[in-house]
Amino acid sequence: MNVVVNHEFFAAGAVGIGPALLLMFYTLRRYEYPFVEKALFRSERLFLSFAIGLVVGVVAAVIFNFFQINTTVAALLALLAVAVFEESFKIVYLNYKLFRGNFDTVFYGPGLSLGIAATFSMAFAFQVFTQPDVPLGALAVNVTVLVLLSLGLNALHFYTGSVQGAGAGGGTPWRSYFQSMGARAVFALLLAPFLAPFQIPNPAVLVGFLLVAVGFAVYLFWNAYRRVIPNALPSDVRRRLRRQPAGKEAS
Repeated sequence: MNVVVNHEFFAAGAVGIGPALLLMFYTLRRYEYPFVEKALFRSERLFLSFAIGLVVGVVAAVIFNFFQINTTVAALLALLAVAVFEESFKIVYLNYKLFRGNFDTVFYGPGLSLGIAATFSMAFAFQVFTQPDVPLGALAVNVTVLVLLSLGLNALHFYTGSVQGAGAGGGTPWRSYFQSMGARAVFALLLAPFLAPFQIPNPAVLVGFLLVAVGFAVYLFWNAYRRVIPNALPSDVRRRLRRQPAGKEAS
Protein backbone atom coordinates (compact mmCIF):
# COMPACT_ATOMS: atom_id res chain seq x y z
CA MET A 1 0.00 0.00 0.00
CA ASN A 2 1.38 3.38 -0.99
CA VAL A 3 1.41 6.04 1.71
CA VAL A 4 1.12 9.60 0.45
CA VAL A 5 3.10 12.03 2.61
CA ASN A 6 1.91 15.62 2.47
CA HIS A 7 5.23 17.40 2.88
CA GLU A 8 3.61 20.82 2.68
CA PHE A 9 1.32 20.01 5.62
CA PHE A 10 4.18 18.86 7.84
CA ALA A 11 6.35 21.81 6.84
CA ALA A 12 3.51 24.20 7.68
CA GLY A 13 3.05 22.42 11.01
CA ALA A 14 6.73 22.87 11.84
CA VAL A 15 6.52 26.59 11.01
CA GLY A 16 3.32 27.16 12.99
CA ILE A 17 3.32 24.74 15.90
CA GLY A 18 7.09 24.52 16.43
CA PRO A 19 7.58 28.10 17.70
CA ALA A 20 4.47 27.83 19.90
CA LEU A 21 5.75 24.72 21.68
CA LEU A 22 9.24 26.19 22.04
CA LEU A 23 7.91 29.40 23.59
CA MET A 24 5.63 27.47 25.95
CA PHE A 25 8.49 25.21 27.08
CA TYR A 26 10.96 28.07 27.46
CA THR A 27 8.68 30.38 29.41
CA LEU A 28 6.68 28.06 31.65
CA ARG A 29 9.27 25.49 32.67
CA ARG A 30 10.52 27.77 35.47
CA TYR A 31 7.13 27.47 37.14
CA GLU A 32 7.02 23.68 37.36
CA TYR A 33 9.02 20.95 39.06
CA PRO A 34 12.02 20.57 39.37
CA PHE A 35 12.58 24.34 39.11
CA VAL A 36 10.04 24.93 41.89
CA GLU A 37 9.09 22.57 44.68
CA LYS A 38 5.54 22.26 43.36
CA ALA A 39 4.23 23.23 39.93
CA LEU A 40 2.29 26.50 39.94
CA PHE A 41 -0.14 25.28 37.30
CA ARG A 42 -1.88 22.06 36.31
CA SER A 43 -0.41 20.52 33.16
CA GLU A 44 -3.71 18.99 32.05
CA ARG A 45 -5.42 22.40 32.11
CA LEU A 46 -2.51 23.98 30.24
CA PHE A 47 -2.60 21.42 27.44
CA LEU A 48 -6.39 21.45 27.32
CA SER A 49 -6.21 25.21 26.80
CA PHE A 50 -3.56 24.72 24.12
CA ALA A 51 -5.72 22.11 22.34
CA ILE A 52 -8.77 24.39 22.41
CA GLY A 53 -6.59 27.19 21.07
CA LEU A 54 -5.59 24.99 18.13
CA VAL A 55 -9.25 24.73 17.13
CA VAL A 56 -9.88 28.46 17.61
CA GLY A 57 -6.86 29.22 15.42
CA VAL A 58 -8.41 27.26 12.55
CA VAL A 59 -11.62 29.29 12.85
CA ALA A 60 -9.59 32.50 12.96
CA ALA A 61 -7.81 31.48 9.74
CA VAL A 62 -11.17 30.90 8.06
CA ILE A 63 -12.32 34.38 9.14
CA PHE A 64 -9.10 35.91 7.80
CA ASN A 65 -9.56 34.17 4.44
CA PHE A 66 -13.03 35.68 4.05
CA PHE A 67 -11.30 38.98 3.32
CA GLN A 68 -9.81 39.73 -0.06
CA ILE A 69 -6.38 41.08 0.88
CA ASN A 70 -5.64 43.40 -2.02
CA THR A 71 -5.10 46.68 -0.15
CA THR A 72 -3.49 47.74 3.10
CA VAL A 73 -6.91 48.75 4.45
CA ALA A 74 -8.34 45.31 3.65
CA ALA A 75 -5.39 43.64 5.40
CA LEU A 76 -5.87 45.89 8.42
CA LEU A 77 -9.59 45.11 8.61
CA ALA A 78 -8.89 41.38 8.32
CA LEU A 79 -6.32 41.50 11.11
CA LEU A 80 -8.63 43.52 13.36
CA ALA A 81 -11.59 41.21 12.70
CA VAL A 82 -9.45 38.21 13.66
CA ALA A 83 -8.16 40.07 16.73
CA VAL A 84 -11.69 40.84 17.96
CA PHE A 85 -12.72 37.21 17.51
CA GLU A 86 -9.63 35.77 19.20
CA GLU A 87 -9.45 38.20 22.12
CA SER A 88 -13.21 37.92 22.72
CA PHE A 89 -12.88 34.14 22.89
CA LYS A 90 -10.03 34.51 25.37
CA ILE A 91 -12.01 36.72 27.73
CA VAL A 92 -14.95 34.29 27.69
CA TYR A 93 -12.80 31.18 28.14
CA LEU A 94 -10.46 32.56 30.80
CA ASN A 95 -13.31 33.98 32.85
CA TYR A 96 -15.12 30.66 33.03
CA LYS A 97 -15.64 29.63 36.67
CA LEU A 98 -12.86 27.04 36.42
CA PHE A 99 -10.29 29.82 35.87
CA ARG A 100 -11.80 33.07 37.14
CA GLY A 101 -10.16 34.45 40.28
CA ASN A 102 -7.24 31.97 40.29
CA PHE A 103 -3.67 33.23 39.93
CA ASP A 104 -2.66 30.21 37.82
CA THR A 105 -4.96 31.45 35.04
CA VAL A 106 -2.00 33.59 33.99
CA PHE A 107 -0.43 30.35 32.69
CA TYR A 108 -3.51 29.01 30.92
CA GLY A 109 -3.93 32.27 28.98
CA PRO A 110 -0.61 31.82 27.15
CA GLY A 111 -1.42 28.12 26.61
CA LEU A 112 -4.69 29.04 24.90
CA SER A 113 -3.09 31.87 22.94
CA LEU A 114 -0.15 29.86 21.67
CA GLY A 115 -2.56 27.21 20.40
CA ILE A 116 -4.42 29.90 18.45
CA ALA A 117 -1.21 31.33 17.01
CA ALA A 118 0.07 27.86 16.09
CA THR A 119 -2.76 26.81 13.79
CA PHE A 120 -3.32 30.30 12.39
CA SER A 121 0.37 30.45 11.41
CA MET A 122 0.19 26.89 10.13
CA ALA A 123 -2.78 27.69 7.89
CA PHE A 124 -1.00 30.75 6.51
CA ALA A 125 2.17 28.74 5.84
CA PHE A 126 0.23 25.89 4.19
CA GLN A 127 -1.29 28.32 1.69
CA VAL A 128 2.18 29.59 0.78
CA PHE A 129 3.75 26.12 0.54
CA THR A 130 1.02 24.81 -1.75
CA GLN A 131 1.45 27.52 -4.36
CA PRO A 132 2.46 25.88 -7.67
CA ASP A 133 5.84 26.23 -9.39
CA VAL A 134 7.69 28.25 -6.76
CA PRO A 135 11.44 28.53 -7.55
CA LEU A 136 13.83 27.17 -4.93
CA GLY A 137 15.24 30.61 -4.14
CA ALA A 138 11.78 32.08 -3.64
CA LEU A 139 10.84 29.11 -1.45
CA ALA A 140 13.82 29.80 0.82
CA VAL A 141 12.73 33.42 1.15
CA ASN A 142 9.16 32.31 1.85
CA VAL A 143 10.29 29.97 4.64
CA THR A 144 12.34 32.73 6.27
CA VAL A 145 9.43 35.15 6.10
CA LEU A 146 6.98 32.55 7.43
CA VAL A 147 9.22 31.70 10.38
CA LEU A 148 9.51 35.40 11.25
CA LEU A 149 5.76 35.88 10.91
CA SER A 150 5.04 32.81 13.05
CA LEU A 151 7.48 34.02 15.68
CA GLY A 152 5.80 37.42 15.75
CA LEU A 153 2.29 35.99 15.99
CA ASN A 154 3.27 33.57 18.77
CA ALA A 155 5.06 36.29 20.72
CA LEU A 156 2.09 38.64 20.36
CA HIS A 157 -0.36 35.95 21.46
CA PHE A 158 1.80 35.01 24.43
CA TYR A 159 1.55 38.62 25.60
CA THR A 160 -2.20 38.97 25.13
CA GLY A 161 -2.82 35.56 26.69
CA SER A 162 -0.72 36.51 29.70
CA VAL A 163 -2.47 39.86 30.08
CA GLN A 164 -5.94 38.35 29.80
CA GLY A 165 -4.99 35.46 32.09
CA ALA A 166 -3.72 37.93 34.70
CA GLY A 167 -6.89 39.99 34.30
CA ALA A 168 -9.16 36.98 34.75
CA GLY A 169 -7.20 35.83 37.79
CA GLY A 170 -7.02 39.29 39.32
CA GLY A 171 -10.57 40.45 38.68
CA THR A 172 -9.85 43.01 35.95
CA PRO A 173 -10.93 41.17 32.78
CA TRP A 174 -12.18 44.11 30.75
CA ARG A 175 -9.16 46.29 31.40
CA SER A 176 -6.98 43.40 30.27
CA TYR A 177 -9.18 42.81 27.23
CA PHE A 178 -8.81 46.37 25.99
CA GLN A 179 -5.09 46.33 26.78
CA SER A 180 -4.76 43.23 24.61
CA MET A 181 -6.83 44.78 21.84
CA GLY A 182 -4.60 47.86 21.91
CA ALA A 183 -1.54 45.68 21.36
CA ARG A 184 -3.31 43.79 18.57
CA ALA A 185 -4.29 47.07 16.87
CA VAL A 186 -0.69 48.37 16.88
CA PHE A 187 0.59 45.05 15.54
CA ALA A 188 -2.08 45.08 12.81
CA LEU A 189 -1.08 48.60 11.75
CA LEU A 190 2.56 47.54 11.47
CA LEU A 191 1.88 44.27 9.65
CA ALA A 192 -0.92 45.30 7.26
CA PRO A 193 1.37 46.92 4.63
CA PHE A 194 3.43 43.73 4.44
CA LEU A 195 0.34 41.59 3.79
CA ALA A 196 -0.75 43.83 0.90
CA PRO A 197 2.45 44.21 -1.13
CA PHE A 198 0.69 45.43 -4.28
CA GLN A 199 0.60 49.00 -3.00
CA ILE A 200 4.28 49.06 -1.96
CA PRO A 201 6.50 47.72 -4.75
CA ASN A 202 9.76 48.13 -2.80
CA PRO A 203 10.61 44.76 -1.14
CA ALA A 204 12.95 46.40 1.39
CA VAL A 205 10.11 48.58 2.71
CA LEU A 206 7.83 45.55 3.01
CA VAL A 207 10.46 43.59 4.91
CA GLY A 208 10.98 46.63 7.12
CA PHE A 209 7.31 46.62 8.12
CA LEU A 210 7.53 42.89 8.91
CA LEU A 211 10.66 43.29 11.02
CA VAL A 212 9.22 46.20 12.98
CA ALA A 213 6.00 44.26 13.62
CA VAL A 214 7.93 41.19 14.79
CA GLY A 215 10.22 43.35 16.92
CA PHE A 216 7.20 44.95 18.57
CA ALA A 217 5.72 41.51 19.28
CA VAL A 218 9.00 40.20 20.73
CA TYR A 219 9.18 43.26 23.01
CA LEU A 220 5.65 42.50 24.26
CA PHE A 221 6.59 38.86 24.80
CA TRP A 222 9.57 39.84 26.92
CA ASN A 223 7.36 42.21 28.91
CA ALA A 224 4.90 39.39 29.60
CA TYR A 225 7.65 36.96 30.53
CA ARG A 226 9.48 39.31 32.89
CA ARG A 227 6.60 41.39 34.29
CA VAL A 228 3.05 40.31 33.56
CA ILE A 229 3.34 36.69 34.69
CA PRO A 230 5.52 37.29 37.79
CA ASN A 231 3.37 40.24 38.91
CA ALA A 232 0.22 38.09 38.70
CA LEU A 233 1.57 35.61 41.25
CA PRO A 234 0.94 35.84 45.01
CA SER A 235 3.58 37.84 46.90
CA ASP A 236 4.94 34.82 48.78
CA VAL A 237 5.41 32.93 45.51
CA ARG A 238 7.21 35.92 43.98
CA ARG A 239 9.57 36.05 46.95
CA ARG A 240 10.42 32.37 46.60
CA LEU A 241 11.04 32.78 42.87
CA ARG A 242 13.33 35.76 43.44
CA ARG A 243 15.42 33.61 45.78
CA GLN A 244 15.50 30.83 43.16
CA PRO A 245 17.62 31.78 40.11
CA ALA A 246 15.89 31.15 36.78
CA GLY A 247 16.80 27.79 35.26
CA LYS A 248 18.17 26.34 38.53
CA GLU A 249 16.49 23.37 40.13
CA ALA A 250 14.87 23.82 43.52
CA SER A 251 16.82 22.24 46.33
